[in-house]
This record gives sequence, structure tokens and C-alpha cells, in this order.
Amino acid sequence: MRIILAVAVALAACPLAVSAAAASPPPGVAVSEVAPFHYAGAVSAPRSVRLATSNGDITATASTDGKLDVRAVVTDGDPSRVRVITREEAGGVAICVLFADESPDGCRLSGVSSSSGGRNHANEPSITLVARIPAGVSLAASAMNGAIHAHGMTAEVRATTLNGDVDVSAATVPEATTLNGNVTASFASAPRGKVELSTNNGNVKANLPSGVDADIDAETSNGEIMVTFPMAIDAVPGGFGPKSGHARLGKGGARIDAHTTNGNVEIKTAG
Repeated sequence: MRIILAVAVALAACPLAVSAAAASPPPGVAVSEVAPFHYAGAVSAPRSVRLATSNGDITATASTDGKLDVRAVVTDGDPSRVRVITREEAGGVAICVLFADESPDGCRLSGVSSSSGGRNHANEPSITLVARIPAGVSLAASAMNGAIHAHGMTAEVRATTLNGDVDVSAATVPEATTLNGNVTASFASAPRGKVELSTNNGNVKANLPSGVDADIDAETSNGEIMVTFPMAIDAVPGGFGPKSGHARLGKGGARIDAHTTNGNVEIKTAG
């Protein structure tokens, strides 16, 4: 019989009712087995959510019931080698897949750190996180070997991985980066502050709303730069080699950096 482990708590409620490991976790933290893992709790704007997994994808869509819902799905390997850490903080919830020998303190809303000390983690299991994010709640998603997909987000999204595609549509996307993979960022509203869209091996695509005020820097070492607005592009004669360009949209302001080493940069504005 398949057992589903569920947690349905508000941030201000009692400590998490998730089955814990033998060692007592810090207050507000739950250590859970991966299979099965299901978190369901009330997280409202302007709070935030952090999702992290080393090996596996992260997929996020908009919640239809106003609650944060996160499930861990084992796609390969031995899930007993890892644990899911859930940490509730005043600003939101962090849910991280860490190795069983790592400290739960490595999972925080402000970021994820490893305490494994470089120990052998060969044959690492692949754990995918599937989430539904409430309206107005920001998301920070990070992976090492896996793609990140976040669609229909109504607040900001930051997404980083080392090996995998990043595909995000959100109110704004301050950061979407990978080393090996494509980056696609679609903005529902004008960005504010600095935006970083980058990869080493792959294409970078940015879809911006109409009437956006921004300063754009685009660069590729081996590829093309394609835009739907005037941009002066510096390139070596013959069209081969590095290319870079700068453009000011509207009054300027928000800085959008779109960089790749091996791939194309494509930036579009609506309308």
C-alpha cells in the first residue's frame, strides 16, 4: 500500500508534523524520507519559497488553492541516500534535498550550503521536486544536475543550475543561469534592478513586455545576437568570433545582462 506523507500547516502553526530522522532537528525544521514526501502549507505574499535538489529537476507551476504544495519524486537511484529538509522561517519555507550525512542547517531560506566535505557521493539518486507556488510568493530554485521549469509565477523567480535548461515565466526574473543548457526568461512586468541571464553552452532568450525601460548588454563568443529593437553590435570582420551589443530601451534603468559563450542571444519585446 502506498503511503502519502502530508504536512498541512501554516507558517505560524506548531512545529512540522513530518516524520523526522533519529537525530532531533533544530526547531522549525523537519527531516523526512524522500519516498514519499508531500508538503502542503499556507504561504502568502510577500513571503518566499526556496527549492533545492542536487540531482534532479525542479518544476513549479501556479497554485490554484493559495497553498504551497511540494512533492519529491524519485526518478533514479537509491532514495535512502538522501533526505528532504523542510525549514519554516518568518519569511517563508525552504525545502531542500540533501545527503543523509549533511546537516539540516545547510537548508535555509537565504541559501543552501553543503557540509558533506567532498565525501564520495557516487551513484547519487535523482530526486525531482514538483511544486505549486501561491500567487505573490517569490521563488528561488537551485540544482546541480537538472533542469528548472517555472511557469506562470506571479512574483519574482531566481533559478540557477549547473547542468540543465532553465525556462522561467514570471512577473520578473532577476536571475536565470546555467553552465550547460539553454536559458529562457519571460517577463510579465518590467524588471527592476539588475537581471542576469547566462550560460556557457547554450542559447539565451529573453521575452520582455512592451514599453520596458532598461539598459541591455548582450554578448556571445560563438553565436549570434538577435533583437527586435535597434542595437549596435560589435563584431570582428566576417561575422565570426565574439559579438557584443548595448541598447537602451525607453528611459533605461534596469540593467539586463544576457551572456553566453557558445550559443545565441535572442531578446524580444512585445508589441
